[in-house]
Amino acid sequence: MKKIKGLIIFGLIIFYCGLAHAESVQFKIKNGLNLISNPMDQTLHVSALSQFGCRSYPYFFTMKSSKFKVKRSLAPGEGAYLIAYSDCSVHLKGVLAAMPTQELSPGWTIINGAGIKTDIRFLTNQCNIKASYTLDGWYFNRSTTLTPGKTLMVNVGSACRLAAESYPGGN
Repeated sequence: MKKIKGLIIFGLIIFYCGLAHAESVQFKIKNGLNLISNPMDQTLHVSALSQFGCRSYPYFFTMKSSKFKVKRSLAPGEGAYLIAYSDCSVHLKGVLAAMPTQELSPGWTIINGAGIKTDIRFLTNQCNIKASYTLDGWYFNRSTTLTPGKTLMVNVGSACRLAAESYPGGN
């Protein structure tokens, strides 16, 4: 049984069930190697990208402990490399994923953007981030913005932990 909450405005009673409302996220994938993240709260299968005209290698590549892992889907908030054979624009609808807690080791790693857009410069003091880049179709571009659907490659000076409460609007 769901709890029903009510709000009284000028003598009218408006009821709502506390359901999360649907959001939409749009991001571009370029021909070549890309860093993307799953900004939604449901699993993203690589085969689903074809409905947006994306032609890509049939796997995502994630990296753990300096080793690549091949996957066919991304969990909510998870980021990965994707090799695309054409440019396309992905438009996802649903509930945005919460920002995942991420353990960062010194050196190069990726930060997943999940469902909110934020500037990572405020994290520099916490994690000693020395450089940050996007990767769109073989091209590295300096960026400090985490965008839903994208992932940043960062150079971290010392080990640190990024938790949801570290981000603006985090849980």
